[in-house]
Amino acid sequence: MIYNYYPVSLDMPLKDFLARVLWTEELSLPIQHSLSIDLLEKFQIAGCDYYALLAIASSVNSFSEKELETLISLSPKSIAHLTASQKNIRECIPRWTSSRYHTAPIAKIVEEIHKLLTENESGVTVFNSNLNLRNKQAVNDQYILLISKEHRIFLDINRKTTTSFNMD
Repeated sequence: MIYNYYPVSLDMPLKDFLARVLWTEELSLPIQHSLSIDLLEKFQIAGCDYYALLAIASSVNSFSEKELETLISLSPKSIAHLTASQKNIRECIPRWTSSRYHTAPIAKIVEEIHKLLTENESGVTVFNSNLNLRNKQAVNDQYILLISKEHRIFLDINRKTTTSFNMD
């Protein structure tokens, strides 16, 4: 399997390199993220921040069940284990802007997360409180939901917290 479709500079920033690997894997058939998952593990062992790595990896949602389990196993220990109630979900989102650049109003976000947690469908879902591409200095609280057949975790990327949800 050849991954290089065009030359990659050796002085490329690490996040751009990882994004390029993920993007290249998306073009391969069948889609496999074995190289990017291996890189994520190695980068974390080398001291890279899991939350920053996950923010890059979450740009794709075609991870296999095994790859999702690996992503979840690499995550920092959960600060809480909660039931998937809308009240508990809302408490995991300390700040949500009223900006027009958010993913959706907070009530809809909580509903969607609740639905995803109870449907038992594996995947990666990203929620942004203020993804303003025109103003890079605008604060965006990013939250990522990782769901596998065995685990459900919700990550607050900015605050570097992980919450797991029971599969009730």
